[in-house]
Amino acid sequence: MKKYYLSFYYNDLHSAGGKPKSDANYIFKKSGYQEIKIIPKLFTKIKIISEFFTIVLGVLRVFFLPSNIIIAQNFPPRQYGEAVVIRYFNKIKNRKKIKTILLVHDLEELRNAKNGYGQGVKAITARTSILESTDVIISHNDSMTKWLVSKSISKDKIIELEIFDYLESLENSGGAYGNRIIIAGSLGKDKAGYLSELTELNNLQFELYGPGLEEKVKKIDYVNYHGSYPSDQILSVISGSYGLIWDGDTLQGGGGINGQYQRYNNPYKVSLYLAAGFPIIIWKGAALSSFVSKHNIGFVIDDLTELPEKISSISVQDYGVMKENINEIGEKIRSGYFLSEALKKADKVLEENK
Repeated sequence: MKKYYLSFYYNDLHSAGGKPKSDANYIFKKSGYQEIKIIPKLFTKIKIISEFFTIVLGVLRVFFLPSNIIIAQNFPPRQYGEAVVIRYFNKIKNRKKIKTILLVHDLEELRNAKNGYGQGVKAITARTSILESTDVIISHNDSMTKWLVSKSISKDKIIELEIFDYLESLENSGGAYGNRIIIAGSLGKDKAGYLSELTELNNLQFELYGPGLEEKVKKIDYVNYHGSYPSDQILSVISGSYGLIWDGDTLQGGGGINGQYQRYNNPYKVSLYLAAGFPIIIWKGAALSSFVSKHNIGFVIDDLTELPEKISSISVQDYGVMKENINEIGEKIRSGYFLSEALKKADKVLEENK
């Protein structure tokens, strides 16, 4: 069967939201999937016009898809027009005998199960129930896979990614031994409420990159705020000793909705830090903590108050070993190795289930 992928234009291509999907599309193509361009970059920045053209041209493009093919997709849709096109595609794919591979980027039911999905077509196409009708699912990790299986999704059709790729030709040599902690990404109170408690941590320096930082955090003596950079620039800009993975509203790990989501997801900023060459600091309860420990590319903690003592206990030699391990994994992440391997496994699943 011929292999294709549905390609949407992401107007926030260089953001933390747009880059993972654009990287995935590149890897699909590199792995032998032909592009089905739903709509190219539009001449207008007016959102309602952009969405209108995405829907009209996208539905027409899907209507004329050939039968008996394999389609790879990013899940879930990020924009309204994309969601409408995907919903239409889901309605006709069985009639056209199309096999589907879905790369999971986020699971909204996992992130915020209490509040459900919300209303409208965008919410409908983000529902986990959509995964029941796909042929292969590329899950983040073992924790996410177990949760999907608990929702009556067959384990036989689930492939695990391990970690997201972060395509980049530039290579940051990573950090220098020391106590400078990098925090990159959304710095708003809803995602990183713990930042207001950094005053409780001594003998550390925090290097912050991203939008939404509160003024009171900027005024903390040992916080250096460097502004916000797009995803295609941040890798060559960040500087420090370690990259911190810590979503939530308290210094204790797993606080709040975003903190608990770390139990299941692969945060994209882990891939950013590793692609740039920085050892990882991550909550012990996070799904990726086992990956960090297994490859000795950082360390895990339960509470940020453990950081000063933990960092002071790491020798120059310890740090050097972690950096050597990161060099190998970082090269794989920058080249698209992990999704490429997952797609090879997906091919085998489709072959076995003919």
